[in-house]
Amino acid sequence: MLLFIAFSCGAIVLALEILGGRLLTIYFGGGVITWASVISVFLAALSFGYYLGGFIADRFPTFRGLGVLLLLAVLSIALILPLEQLFFPSMEHHSGELPIPTEYIFERLAGRYAALPASVVLFWLPSMLLATTSPYLIRLASKGVEMAGRTAGSIYAVSTVGSIFGALGCAFVLLPRWGMSMVLLQLGFATAVIALLCFGTASWQQRRRGRVALPLLLVFALLSVVAARVIYRRDSLYHRIIVDE
Repeated sequence: MLLFIAFSCGAIVLALEILGGRLLTIYFGGGVITWASVISVFLAALSFGYYLGGFIADRFPTFRGLGVLLLLAVLSIALILPLEQLFFPSMEHHSGELPIPTEYIFERLAGRYAALPASVVLFWLPSMLLATTSPYLIRLASKGVEMAGRTAGSIYAVSTVGSIFGALGCAFVLLPRWGMSMVLLQLGFATAVIALLCFGTASWQQRRRGRVALPLLLVFALLSVVAARVIYRRDSLYHRIIVDE
């Protein structure tokens, strides 16, 4: 089960990174600056998440603590689409002829490097929270110093394999078939399922688990609904296709 959680979270992180690059290329183009910004922000968030996960795991070495972090990751994933609509209210997201003041807020702040602060705002929190999983799992799986190296190596190896599957699966299958909004919903749901698995392993009472998990899942579902009214929307292999009223 520990390896399953490591594999799944690794896949979700890289799928989120591919999705992040795809989302930002819509607004900032697909140049090297955009992709460098996305990759750098994810690496920085992963580094901080690894440290934070190890720090928390030493103080709360239970599956319950990991489940709480993953539920926070669910909520942070759910906020990506509302934040996109807030900072990039294009014709897809609003009606009227007057420009929206926040339309080019990142360009005003950072000029040609606007993709960097946009990456931080949209993707820092979910990638950092998902990164706490690996050190947390190593702490939970460690039986002693004699096996610590093998345990850490196994967790990170399986997580990296999951990342490969997540990157290829998101780029080759999920995005062309479902589009960004649905893929975000799927990633959030998968993270919620893993969180519930952690709570179940922590042997919580069934009623208490339901009280915690169900409201968060409902909040995620509500936040993931895109308010825009469009006739047709699809993410192709190359860009986002929108037919508006």
